[in-house]
Amino acid sequence: MPWTMPLYLGETNSLQVTPNAAMGGTSAIEDSIALANAIHGVAKTHLDGKPSRKQITTAMQQYEDERKPRLKKIHDESAFVTRLQSYDTWFLYLLMRWILPWVGLAPIVHSVSKLGSQGPRLEYVDVKEERGTIPWLHPQPELGMKTAVA
Repeated sequence: MPWTMPLYLGETNSLQVTPNAAMGGTSAIEDSIALANAIHGVAKTHLDGKPSRKQITTAMQQYEDERKPRLKKIHDESAFVTRLQSYDTWFLYLLMRWILPWVGLAPIVHSVSKLGSQGPRLEYVDVKEERGTIPWLHPQPELGMKTAVA
């Protein structure tokens, strides 16, 4: 029997984001990565046959449970950036109009970048990892695969 429950990726999920924080497309890519990891986890245990409906349902539930807290963080960050840029309160008006031009946007950029560094990665692909100024929070484990992507 085919899978009949809806599966939502990116901005079709229940926590939509505004474009201000530029995280809508990112969340869609992250959803795809998390879903690929879930499917791979089920598939690698059933190389000689098909997984059961219960195993697929469990994998999809784990995917959803994994993504919900992350999507909430993305939603909250997006909402904050939108409120900040629309001068939602007097404090945010003063922050955007007078404080941030003097201090710079580095704190906001760092916050959004840090959020991006917490995203999922494909667990079954061995890659050559390069480090930037904000470290990736999920270091690449030794998988024993020789298919490194340059």
